[in-house]
Amino acid sequence: MDNKEYASAYAIAKICGYSGSFDDFKKLYNQYYSDIIESLPEEKTEPARAEAAINPMSSKRFIF
Repeated sequence: MDNKEYASAYAIAKICGYSGSFDDFKKLYNQYYSDIIESLPEEKTEPARAEAAINPMSSKRFIF
């Protein structure tokens, strides 16, 4: 996360009433972020499925 993203999150925290320093905010943000990421269940990815469609332009009954 770069400083612009921290600054944006810090500004929102200030609007919501946070009164700590920027350095303290970064420490807390990183701690909370790590805790949340660790508590989320693992996502199991499944391969995408696709089916072929009939091409309507290949029909012999189709007349231009």
